[in-house]
Amino acid sequence: MLLFFWAHWCGDCKREVPDLARLVSEYQSKGLVLIGPSQHYGYTAGGEDASRERETHYIDEVRTQYYAALGSMSVPLSEANFIRYGASTTPTIVLVDRQGIVRLYHPGAMPYAQLAAKVAHVVGLEARAGSKELVQTRETPEALLAEEPGARLGAMLRRPTSFARAS
Repeated sequence: MLLFFWAHWCGDCKREVPDLARLVSEYQSKGLVLIGPSQHYGYTAGGEDASRERETHYIDEVRTQYYAALGSMSVPLSEANFIRYGASTTPTIVLVDRQGIVRLYHPGAMPYAQLAAKVAHVVGLEARAGSKELVQTRETPEALLAEEPGARLGAMLRRPTSFARAS
């Protein structure tokens, strides 16, 4: 599962779309699922204050205009998801394997070659581990996003070698 934390105002997020669409095209058949958590910021275009309802509508407009290539990407709107995964900047990329282990945590934009290599590695590891075992232990994306705040982040911090460092 690839989590792509984005914001309606984020230019770097929009620039990641072609690379993410390419990854989905290449790895969806091998089990890659792209989820794009976002959240409310209290405003819309031009910094205009907005109700949650108006901003939700605006986020959908932005998604339609700039993220159409990621049409199958679900977009849970929740501030809690940002807290759960420690995403304090956008974009933030989090790659989680089928056992729920965070294999990559990368705040900021990430070059395609680096991200693709990491996805290929994780997908390759899962294929070699045997799909029967993975199906039995697999956590759904919904379950991973519904965990108690900080649970997965605490696990990530205990495995510093799982992180990718910004260059």
